[in-house]
Amino acid sequence: MPIQLPNLDDRTYTDLVEEARRLIPTYAPEWTNHNPSDPGITLIELFASITEMLLYRLNRVTDANRLAFLKLLNGPSWEAPDQSDPLFKTKMADAVRETVSAFRESNRAVTREDFERLALKADATIARTQCLPRRNLESGNARAGEIDEPGHVSVVIVPAGQENTPQPTRELMQKVAADLEPRRLLTTRVHIVGPTYVTVRVRLTLVLKPDAIEDRFRFSLPSAVQADLDGRTPSDELRSRFDAAGMTLSPQTTIAVNTAQSRWLITDGMTLRSYTVRKEVDSQASRQQLNVYEDVGRDQAVKILRQFMHPLSGGRDGQGWPFGRNVYVSDIYELLDASPGVDFVTKTVDPDTKKTLDEFIVGDRDRLQYNEAGDLSAVEIRAHELVDADVVPDDMTLVLPKGA
Repeated sequence: MPIQLPNLDDRTYTDLVEEARRLIPTYAPEWTNHNPSDPGITLIELFASITEMLLYRLNRVTDANRLAFLKLLNGPSWEAPDQSDPLFKTKMADAVRETVSAFRESNRAVTREDFERLALKADATIARTQCLPRRNLESGNARAGEIDEPGHVSVVIVPAGQENTPQPTRELMQKVAADLEPRRLLTTRVHIVGPTYVTVRVRLTLVLKPDAIEDRFRFSLPSAVQADLDGRTPSDELRSRFDAAGMTLSPQTTIAVNTAQSRWLITDGMTLRSYTVRKEVDSQASRQQLNVYEDVGRDQAVKILRQFMHPLSGGRDGQGWPFGRNVYVSDIYELLDASPGVDFVTKTVDPDTKKTLDEFIVGDRDRLQYNEAGDLSAVEIRAHELVDADVVPDDMTLVLPKGA
């Protein structure tokens, strides 16, 4: 759609003549004959006609004017189209459209939204950005996100990737810094950093519905593998047995001893699958054997929580966990309560002390927030931080209801 030019002067020939007639008594009171036959009136009409032509030209922009304006806007190096070219009108219209479109696009980094938008456009591998005005996150101070630093702006960039805690490379941060340098205000110091991740473990007990199954039998292991299970070693022999059963274990496999010499939990950190190994008696053969079960309920809980807190695909909108949003206990209960097969969720009880344990485990206990009743309510996440969901099957306790 073309730009509508303003009407700089809308006076007509008649308006000009009448205006001049009204001024005669003020400037020439002795002039009394205002008829069209009077020579003075003839001169007024002549000048009104000339003025009307000048006003018409004032409201028109010539090609020469357009070329001068385009050169002024695009800089002295801009090459104007040749006026003798048969396609001059088309090229001129294209030049005007491109110049106006370029001016409509903001290329200056002034507001927080400007920094986030321009940083996101600096490289196609950047998935998310967060700008913190008056903060210097490169200072090395652990509380830099809370210290007021006038004139400083920090931009956190998160690259796309499959990992749980994506971090930008030094080259990527340098590229974004170089792109923002000519766009910033002269007195602004810009800092490009990667996100800080707060590791949060979740420890809960899931009480399953009567019709839910805790796990599913898959195959049996030779008794010689028990030594590997007790030693928490995913040996070649153990891996080959899983391969033969069509359940290949990734290099990120760990083993936890749930009950000494009788129950183990194998967790594949890459596929987020877990397997329970139980020493059971085969009544027909009258001997003990190691049975492998796929821990469906635990796998489901781990996947749900990791997905919910993921920096790129988490959150309630699936666009990534929001910067600075606390992790609330109520959110975790709501998610797991709604998962298939779960009746309700409750705190885990320490088997030794019989005391209930907090739902979250974090390195910095000062981040834990408690309500008036003394129950844990949330983990504090600061404005430049995201969440690293260190959710493992071993922290999920499954309980079948009585009678199941």
